[in-house]
Amino acid sequence: MRFFYFAFILFCLQLPFNLLAQCPPPGFPNSGSNCGSPIICEDLDGYCTEINNSNQPRSYPCCSGWQLNNDEWFGFFAGTTTITLEITPSNCETGGQQGLQAAIYDNCPAFPPPSGWCTDNLMDAQCSCTEDPFTLTATDFVVGEVYWFVIDGCSGNVCDYEIQVIEGSTTGFPPDNPGPVTGDIVVCQGTTENYELPPVNGATTYTWTLTPSNAGTINGNDDDISVAWSSGFSGTATLCVSTSNLCYTNPTQSCITVEVLPLPTATISGSGVLCAGAGGSVDLTVTLTGDPDWTFVYAIGGVPQPSITTSTSPYIITATQPGNYTLVSVRSIDADPDCIGTVSGNVAINLVTLTPTSTTVAAVCGENNGSVNLSISGGNAPYMYIWSNGETTQDLSNVPPGTYTTTITDNNGCTATHTATVNDNITAPALSTVIVNNTTCINGNGSIDLSVTPPNNNTYIWSNGETTQDLANLLPGTYTVTVTQGVTCTATGSYTVADNPSRPVPTATSVQSVCNLPNGSINASVTGGVSPYTYLWSDGSTTEDLANIMTGTYVLTVTGANGCTQTLSVNVGNNDPAITLNGTTQPNTACPGGTGSIDLTPTPY
Repeated sequence: MRFFYFAFILFCLQLPFNLLAQCPPPGFPNSGSNCGSPIICEDLDGYCTEINNSNQPRSYPCCSGWQLNNDEWFGFFAGTTTITLEITPSNCETGGQQGLQAAIYDNCPAFPPPSGWCTDNLMDAQCSCTEDPFTLTATDFVVGEVYWFVIDGCSGNVCDYEIQVIEGSTTGFPPDNPGPVTGDIVVCQGTTENYELPPVNGATTYTWTLTPSNAGTINGNDDDISVAWSSGFSGTATLCVSTSNLCYTNPTQSCITVEVLPLPTATISGSGVLCAGAGGSVDLTVTLTGDPDWTFVYAIGGVPQPSITTSTSPYIITATQPGNYTLVSVRSIDADPDCIGTVSGNVAINLVTLTPTSTTVAAVCGENNGSVNLSISGGNAPYMYIWSNGETTQDLSNVPPGTYTTTITDNNGCTATHTATVNDNITAPALSTVIVNNTTCINGNGSIDLSVTPPNNNTYIWSNGETTQDLANLLPGTYTVTVTQGVTCTATGSYTVADNPSRPVPTATSVQSVCNLPNGSINASVTGGVSPYTYLWSDGSTTEDLANIMTGTYVLTVTGANGCTQTLSVNVGNNDPAITLNGTTQPNTACPGGTGSIDLTPTPY
């Protein structure tokens, strides 16, 4: 009996370890077929399981010339900066390549990974296949981060394996409580400020929140960030941070309270002018917002003036010189820090100088036909005018010779005076004509178009008794006119209408008759003169052309619409061509009777 118990104990001691322990251990998730899940937050020491995935073959990242076949993946927690894992294969199926290969990556790879990726992301790798225990180790783990472990059976070999943590820790833990947040606690609206806290052990994610959320924008997600404080928010804001890693979250927050001061604004406004030589001033308004007191600087024509400090808004600037008034800067000075604000507005104070000028048109022959054309530069319309003759218009017209004075007032109340003299111009009017000569053979169609300068208030007496300015339907001859302007200004001119009738010009071509037969023709054309034309031939025909006529001489008389005529003589010759006879004969071939023939062809035919 003792021998039986002793033999049983020896048998049990020889059983494989994985028959006595549960693999994988209770609470551990099954490994994944791709990088990205699951994450094992428990200690890997003693982790064991069987590799038996059915993945398709693919490249082995960072192990050139090797491939993965039934690879399994999981993430594990780095609890220290140095970690050494020992992987022990066992019970590998026999046949073909046997054993395992494994690697640790900082991030999930592509298949294959891009150039340079392995340098930054491969922690360690067992590229070749082995059934012996092997280690994966690295000294640059980041505490709190999750790293990705892949293990593969060579050529799909199925093996059991066990992981021992030889050095370091893979046990997940929540991050420590965050330390104090440091940074400016009084800030100006619209600025960007930096905030930080000491790096938190075990933290890989820093979650920053801002209350209220519209107080600004958080830039960054590490232990140091910046906040772009909103230009539309002022008041108290709370900036908090909590930490976590992919395994655990620490809900404890560290917060800082920040007072956001409104940015001051300054706006200059107003309007007005200064009248040249009259002195005066214009009040301009500077409207200020934000926390008083304020210091602002304004400029005239781009030249900064001494700074002004005030607690009153609006503030009045008394402008006594012309120029372009703008604001250069504004700041609130009762808080720390001083907040530099924004300025706006632009007021142009112009020096108004009214400059009247005028041109005059002299009166002619002492009549009321002079004028004054007044122009104003400077000032603002509308303008008011008072002339010495009582008129209130800008210009004077239809005035006799004399001196006229006006006082001009613009819309700003600035004034100026101006004097203009209208001279008396006693000169004879200038005459010019356009003459159209007579071109008709019936009565007359000549004309005289008379132009007079100046053209107004004229009377006319022509040598033919007419009193109109122009003459029409004139026969050839000389015509004299006397033009009177005003009272005493006169001019006389004589003009001749020449006789220049427009006659038609006929031309013609003829075609000879043949053998003195009525088969000749004449083709006539007419240019010049005045259409339409009438035609009369010496044979009594009234058409433009003649056809089917005998040889002979024909005279054409053409009459234009203006009654002017012209004649043309045309000779039609005769052509008697010689006649040539050509013939062919056919002999007689019949007895009795006759079948012979002659075929005769005359030329011309």
